[in-house]
Amino acid sequence: MKSLYGAAGRTLLTLGSLSVFSGAIAFFPVFSCKFWYTGWSVWIACPIWNGALAITAGALVLLAHREWTQRHLWEAGFIFIILSIMGCPLHFAVALQSALLGPYCFYSFSGIAGTNYLGYAVTFPFPYTKFPSVCLDPLHYEEYHLTLQVLDLSLSFILFCASLGVFIMLSARLIQNGHLTVHFNQGGQGLAQGSSNWKMMQMSRSSNHLGCRATLCSADSSRYSPPTAEDGSQDKRPAQSTGASQDALLLLWSEKTRLMEDSTFWEEEEEEEEEEEEEEKKKKKKKKKKKKKKKKKQQLTDKSEETENS
Repeated sequence: MKSLYGAAGRTLLTLGSLSVFSGAIAFFPVFSCKFWYTGWSVWIACPIWNGALAITAGALVLLAHREWTQRHLWEAGFIFIILSIMGCPLHFAVALQSALLGPYCFYSFSGIAGTNYLGYAVTFPFPYTKFPSVCLDPLHYEEYHLTLQVLDLSLSFILFCASLGVFIMLSARLIQNGHLTVHFNQGGQGLAQGSSNWKMMQMSRSSNHLGCRATLCSADSSRYSPPTAEDGSQDKRPAQSTGASQDALLLLWSEKTRLMEDSTFWEEEEEEEEEEEEEEKKKKKKKKKKKKKKKKKQQLTDKSEETENS
C-alpha cells in the first residue's frame, strides 16, 4: 500500500510539472515572443492551473505517506485530488476544441491572406495533413500547435486516471475507518507506533532534564547540611533549608507524576491497538475456517450426486 501511495504522488508531481510546462510554452508560438498570436485556449491557461493542482496534490500525498501522519495532510491532499479530478475533463475539452480549431496565425490560402483561426479560414475541423504550410507568421505553427494539444490531451487523461485512483483508495479508507489517516507497516511497526515512540522520546528528554535538576537540588541541599563540631560529632542545631530548594523539589515531584501518568496512558493505548489487531486476526481465521467448511460440504455434495448418477 505504501508503494502505491508513493508511486501515485510521484506520478502526480511529474505529470503536473509537464502540464505546467506545456501551458507556459503555449504562450510562445514556435518559441517566439509574439504574444498576439496566442489563442483563447492559452489565455484560459487550463494546463497551468490544472498542473498546479496536480503538483499540490502529489506533494501532499508524498508528505503524508513519508511518516508524516498528521490528519490535516491527508485531508488537504484529498481535497486537491478532488479538484484535480474536476479540472481534468475541462482541460481535455479545451485541448480538443483547440486542436480542432487550429492555431491563430497570419495565413495565406489560395490568394486570400488574413489573421484568424485556421478552422474559420479554411474549414472546421482544420485538416493538418492537407494544408501543412498555411501559416506564414509564425512559420510551422500548425505542427507546434498540434503537438501541444496532443500533449495536453494525453496529460489530462493520465492525470484524471491517477487522481481517480488515489481518490478511490482514500475514499475506501474513509468509508472503512471513518478517517483518512493511513498507517503503513514497516517490519512489524506502524507509523502510529512511531509517533508514540516520538512522544516517549520527548518524555525521556524531559525526565533527563528533571534528573539534572534533581542533582542540582541535592547539591543545593548538601550546602545546608548540619555542621560538625570540632571533635567530629554532629552539631545538634537544625539544618537551615531555603524556600527555593523546597519549591524545586515540589516541582520535581509534580513533573514526575505527570510523566508517569503520560506513560501509563500511552501504554494503555498500545495495548488497545494490539488487542484490536488480535481481534482482526481471529476474525480472519474464522472466515478461513468457514470457507474451508463450505468447500468440504460442496465436495461431499458433488460426490454424493456423482454416486447417485452412477
